[in-house]
Amino acid sequence: MILGYARTSTADQEAGLEAQERDLKAAGAEKLFAEKASSVSSRKALE
Repeated sequence: MILGYARTSTADQEAGLEAQERDLKAAGAEKLFAEKASSVSSRKALE
């Protein structure tokens, strides 16, 4: 199974997150993890 991880540092970057998810799916990702968070906080999607 191919996993994908998309991330933006702010909620204002929604278009960037959508583009990442689209590209990951096109590359064959079957399961996506996505989050909008600062790099200083913990990454809930990866826990």
